[in-house]
Amino acid sequence: MGRTDMPVTMGRTDMPETMGRTDMTVTKGRTDMPGTLGRTDMPVTMGRTDMPGTLGRTDMPVTMGRTDMPETMGRTDMPETMGRTNIPVTMGRTNMPATMGRTDMTVTKGRTDMPGTLGRTDMPVTMGRTDMPGTMGRTDMPGTMGRTDMPGTMGRTDMTVWEGLTCL
Repeated sequence: MGRTDMPVTMGRTDMPETMGRTDMTVTKGRTDMPGTLGRTDMPVTMGRTDMPGTLGRTDMPVTMGRTDMPETMGRTDMPETMGRTNIPVTMGRTNMPATMGRTDMTVTKGRTDMPGTLGRTDMPVTMGRTDMPGTMGRTDMPGTMGRTDMPGTMGRTDMTVWEGLTCL
């Protein structure tokens, strides 16, 4: 239960789990982290974050003040369908509250704060750093140039990576 097989090869870490599965590869500030429960695929490259999830799904590429964020439950396509979203945009800033799977989303110069309710995601991005706590299969993930702290709830995993060194 919550098994972790973890081969480490030159800064790369593949870490599959059973409950709340986590595959996690770290290469120079980039982190790919798909999970099953409250799934999160999250590569980070210099202020850009792609983050698709399953429950309360969030696809969120950020490129210089632009944010595209579709969700599955209470879907949000910026415009939106169910649980409509009103989006005022002012100089790269986007306030986007949704009803089902609520999303408050402010973007200021590559920074994105995005708290949601279902599969909640709080995600401030500041120059390659991403703090991303979730509820189901919780993931706290601050990334700073190849460093990843990733505690999870179901099959909990505390995982710090420094330049090919992995402490678990």
